[in-house]
Amino acid sequence: MKRILSIAIRDFKSSVRDFIALYIMVSPIVLAFLIASFVPATESGMMTLAVDKSVTQETLSYVSPYAHVEVFDNRQDLEDRVNALDDVIGLVEDHGTYEILKEGNEQDDSSTLIINLIRKGISEKTGQFELKSEISFSDIGAEVSPVALIGLISMAVLALVLGGMVVSMNIIEEKENMTFGALNATPLSRFEFIVGKSLAGSIIAVIQIIAMYFIFGFGHVDLLQVLFISIMGLSIVIIMGFILGLVSPSQMAALANMKILFLPISITIIGALMIPTSKHFVLWWSPFYWIYDGMTNIVNETATWPGLLIDGLGVTVITFIIFLIFRKKISSNMQTS
Repeated sequence: MKRILSIAIRDFKSSVRDFIALYIMVSPIVLAFLIASFVPATESGMMTLAVDKSVTQETLSYVSPYAHVEVFDNRQDLEDRVNALDDVIGLVEDHGTYEILKEGNEQDDSSTLIINLIRKGISEKTGQFELKSEISFSDIGAEVSPVALIGLISMAVLALVLGGMVVSMNIIEEKENMTFGALNATPLSRFEFIVGKSLAGSIIAVIQIIAMYFIFGFGHVDLLQVLFISIMGLSIVIIMGFILGLVSPSQMAALANMKILFLPISITIIGALMIPTSKHFVLWWSPFYWIYDGMTNIVNETATWPGLLIDGLGVTVITFIIFLIFRKKISSNMQTS
């Protein structure tokens, strides 16, 4: 254990001295602050109102001057629209009874504005100031801002990838110093070397991820669950960090090669957002899907430990398969470097 900590401390000191590694440590936090600061502005804008064909033209005339109105053929399509990523309120009418559908993350005064517009329209038509219609509310979604959710998960995955990048940088430094051969003459085992080299990048990534939950306003969630899914996610990026560090001749080459990871990450996050939940099985091949699923459930406060264990198992199985594929290459490069 002492030898492992010694390697981790040396790598951390080296990372602080190295500009690229230091940039990797600081930039995700700065970027998270910038994105989080723009979340309220992204959520704001002109109100969009979704209605079905039960809403009369008369009612539409009350609200259309003040909101962008989208008309749908049935209630299911209306609810799907309300549950979409942007800020939309739904309205259903039944013989003078109005039902407002909310996802839960809309602006606080959106539904109040709709009520006041309907009241204003009816009072102007009838000359009465007492509204005889009934208005009810249906909460059909979560209260989490989709923009904040996507921003948090994207930045958390970026932190994981950059944690693997720190591992890669430290491996390249060992190659440049030609110390791999000397390791064979020391009592340090290969397992201790791998754990020690992984520790600095892992600790940095975990600290960044937990900080991001507070930055995006989700510090109230179960941080033990956050820690668990983060550690599970580190397994894949550590393997990739070792592979890139061993095959890349320089730090700049490793940075260029790391871009390969952003393709499956982008496909996974965009696919999870665009594809219906019932079709998410097409994304099971990606370890980043299981990370996304676990973090989404944690933010929505619907995560359970059995569910997170399944997510962790998904990441572990895929990581093990990748390790088996590259095991010989990792071993041979460590011996020849």
